[in-house]
Amino acid sequence: MTAAFRFEDMEGNSLETTRELLSTVDARRTAVSRKYEPKQLNPLHHEILRRLVLGESHRDIAIALNCTPATVSNAANCGLGRDKLNYMSGAADVSAVEVAQKIRETAPKALAVIQTIIEDEEANYALRFKAATDILDRAGHGAVKKVDIKKSAMELSVDELEQLKQEALSRLFQTGVIIDVSTNDLTVEANS
Repeated sequence: MTAAFRFEDMEGNSLETTRELLSTVDARRTAVSRKYEPKQLNPLHHEILRRLVLGESHRDIAIALNCTPATVSNAANCGLGRDKLNYMSGAADVSAVEVAQKIRETAPKALAVIQTIIEDEEANYALRFKAATDILDRAGHGAVKKVDIKKSAMELSVDELEQLKQEALSRLFQTGVIIDVSTNDLTVEANS
């Protein structure tokens, strides 16, 4: 026994008719291009493009300028907008190269000033300390800014823990970090 099934949409059209209607709607959507192509950029467009070059997100720009994200996208993706973005990005790159060159040229003088501050015994201690920490930081020996720790757990027996402790003490004695330690301070309690 076979069951007969007939599809009809809300207007009574058959499945084939509905498919034909949908295909014509889809064809109209893809056939007609609705690109936004202004003849010139207005002040809002210029501000949107300036903020894009600075690295702001479309959403943040839309909120800041009280416009829609679609407006930001349209300004960025229209032909004039893309041309302006390319120009501005190139100018920003040239500017960054010029600034980097000036920093390289000025760095020896800045280092000499910092070195003078550090060596001047009568200079303010806070200023000397700041200069010293800045140099250490730039040399890669600064304080840790952010530590990304992944949590992990490990179960050790009392013997394994004692072995780790002895290895650590041995290394600390070898490097001179610890000179003398009492064994009474190093007791391990087992959690039972």
